[in-house]
Amino acid sequence: MTCVTGEDPAACYVILCQGTPIGMLQSYKLSDYPAVEADYDLEEEAAGIDIFIGEEDYVYRGLGSTIIRKFLREIVFPRYDVDLCIIDPNSQNQAAIKAYGKSGFKHVKTVWNRQNREENEYAYLMSINRVALARETPE
Repeated sequence: MTCVTGEDPAACYVILCQGTPIGMLQSYKLSDYPAVEADYDLEEEAAGIDIFIGEEDYVYRGLGSTIIRKFLREIVFPRYDVDLCIIDPNSQNQAAIKAYGKSGFKHVKTVWNRQNREENEYAYLMSINRVALARETPE
Protein backbone atom coordinates (compact mmCIF):
# COMPACT_ATOMS: atom_id res chain seq x y z
CA MET A 1 0.00 0.00 0.00
CA THR A 2 1.47 3.31 -1.04
CA CYS A 3 0.06 5.13 2.02
CA VAL A 4 2.08 2.79 4.26
CA THR A 5 5.32 3.39 2.34
CA GLY A 6 4.79 7.16 2.25
CA GLU A 7 4.40 7.34 -1.53
CA ASP A 8 0.80 8.46 -1.10
CA PRO A 9 -0.22 11.29 1.26
CA ALA A 10 -3.23 9.37 2.61
CA ALA A 11 -2.99 8.26 6.24
CA CYS A 12 -3.94 4.63 6.92
CA TYR A 13 -5.41 3.19 10.11
CA VAL A 14 -6.26 -0.34 11.21
CA ILE A 15 -9.71 -0.84 12.74
CA LEU A 16 -9.55 -2.90 15.92
CA CYS A 17 -12.60 -4.39 17.60
CA GLN A 18 -11.73 -5.76 21.04
CA GLY A 19 -8.15 -6.18 19.86
CA THR A 20 -9.05 -7.95 16.61
CA PRO A 21 -8.11 -6.21 13.34
CA ILE A 22 -11.30 -6.09 11.28
CA GLY A 23 -10.58 -3.53 8.59
CA MET A 24 -8.96 -0.26 7.68
CA LEU A 25 -9.66 3.42 7.33
CA GLN A 26 -7.78 6.00 5.37
CA SER A 27 -8.00 9.76 5.39
CA TYR A 28 -6.56 12.42 3.14
CA LYS A 29 -6.79 16.08 2.29
CA LEU A 30 -8.59 16.42 -1.03
CA SER A 31 -6.15 19.12 -2.16
CA ASP A 32 -3.40 16.45 -2.16
CA TYR A 33 -5.21 14.98 -5.20
CA PRO A 34 -5.67 17.99 -7.54
CA ALA A 35 -7.27 16.07 -10.41
CA VAL A 36 -9.90 14.52 -8.15
CA GLU A 37 -10.42 17.85 -6.38
CA ALA A 38 -11.09 19.46 -9.75
CA ASP A 39 -13.54 16.71 -10.73
CA TYR A 40 -15.46 17.08 -7.46
CA ASP A 41 -15.51 20.89 -7.75
CA LEU A 42 -16.47 21.63 -4.14
CA GLU A 43 -16.89 25.15 -2.81
CA GLU A 44 -14.74 24.57 0.27
CA GLU A 45 -11.62 22.72 1.28
CA ALA A 46 -12.30 19.12 2.31
CA ALA A 47 -10.81 15.97 3.71
CA GLY A 48 -11.82 12.56 2.44
CA ILE A 49 -12.12 9.13 3.98
CA ASP A 50 -12.45 5.52 2.91
CA ILE A 51 -13.40 2.56 5.08
CA PHE A 52 -13.18 -1.17 4.55
CA ILE A 53 -14.39 -3.80 7.01
CA GLY A 54 -13.05 -7.08 5.73
CA GLU A 55 -13.55 -9.62 8.48
CA GLU A 56 -16.69 -11.59 7.66
CA ASP A 57 -17.90 -11.78 11.28
CA TYR A 58 -17.99 -7.95 11.43
CA VAL A 59 -19.56 -7.10 8.06
CA TYR A 60 -23.17 -5.83 7.94
CA ARG A 61 -23.41 -5.55 11.72
CA GLY A 62 -23.90 -1.78 11.91
CA LEU A 63 -20.37 -1.04 13.11
CA GLY A 64 -19.45 1.24 10.21
CA SER A 65 -21.44 4.30 11.23
CA THR A 66 -20.07 4.24 14.80
CA ILE A 67 -16.51 3.78 13.54
CA ILE A 68 -16.88 6.58 10.97
CA ARG A 69 -18.33 9.13 13.41
CA LYS A 70 -15.60 8.41 15.97
CA PHE A 71 -12.93 8.64 13.23
CA LEU A 72 -14.31 11.99 12.03
CA ARG A 73 -14.42 13.46 15.55
CA GLU A 74 -11.06 12.19 16.75
CA ILE A 75 -8.91 12.12 13.62
CA VAL A 76 -10.23 13.74 10.45
CA PHE A 77 -11.57 17.12 11.54
CA PRO A 78 -8.77 17.83 14.04
CA ARG A 79 -5.94 16.58 11.79
CA TYR A 80 -6.92 18.35 8.57
CA ASP A 81 -8.51 21.48 10.07
CA VAL A 82 -11.33 21.48 7.53
CA ASP A 83 -15.06 21.88 8.01
CA LEU A 84 -16.09 19.35 5.35
CA CYS A 85 -15.38 15.65 4.86
CA ILE A 86 -16.31 13.63 1.80
CA ILE A 87 -16.70 9.97 0.96
CA ASP A 88 -17.19 8.72 -2.59
CA PRO A 89 -18.66 5.22 -2.92
CA ASN A 90 -19.41 3.72 -6.30
CA SER A 91 -22.86 4.95 -7.31
CA GLN A 92 -24.05 1.31 -7.53
CA ASN A 93 -22.94 0.38 -4.00
CA GLN A 94 -26.24 0.80 -2.18
CA ALA A 95 -25.04 -0.88 1.03
CA ALA A 96 -22.19 1.63 1.39
CA ILE A 97 -24.42 4.58 0.50
CA LYS A 98 -26.93 3.52 3.16
CA ALA A 99 -24.19 3.07 5.79
CA TYR A 100 -22.67 6.47 5.03
CA GLY A 101 -26.11 8.07 5.21
CA LYS A 102 -26.55 6.48 8.64
CA SER A 103 -23.25 8.11 9.59
CA GLY A 104 -24.63 11.55 8.67
CA PHE A 105 -23.25 11.93 5.15
CA LYS A 106 -25.57 13.56 2.59
CA HIS A 107 -25.49 13.18 -1.18
CA VAL A 108 -23.84 16.14 -2.94
CA LYS A 109 -23.68 14.96 -6.55
CA THR A 110 -22.75 12.01 -8.71
CA VAL A 111 -19.53 12.46 -10.70
CA TRP A 112 -17.29 10.40 -12.94
CA ASN A 113 -14.61 8.70 -10.82
CA ARG A 114 -11.28 9.54 -12.42
CA GLN A 115 -9.54 6.98 -10.18
CA ASN A 116 -11.36 4.09 -11.86
CA ARG A 117 -11.23 5.13 -15.51
CA GLU A 118 -11.06 1.62 -16.87
CA GLU A 119 -14.29 0.67 -15.13
CA ASN A 120 -16.13 3.88 -16.12
CA GLU A 121 -17.43 4.21 -12.57
CA TYR A 122 -19.36 7.08 -11.12
CA ALA A 123 -18.80 8.25 -7.56
CA TYR A 124 -21.80 9.03 -5.40
CA LEU A 125 -20.17 11.98 -3.67
CA MET A 126 -21.38 12.47 -0.10
CA SER A 127 -20.33 14.97 2.55
CA ILE A 128 -20.69 15.80 6.19
CA ASN A 129 -19.61 19.00 7.88
CA ARG A 130 -18.04 19.53 11.26
CA VAL A 131 -21.04 21.48 12.62
CA ALA A 132 -23.56 18.77 11.68
CA LEU A 133 -21.38 16.11 13.30
CA ALA A 134 -20.95 18.20 16.47
CA ARG A 135 -24.75 18.48 16.83
CA GLU A 136 -25.05 14.70 17.12
CA THR A 137 -24.84 12.96 20.47
CA PRO A 138 -21.30 11.62 20.91
CA GLU A 139 -20.86 7.84 20.70
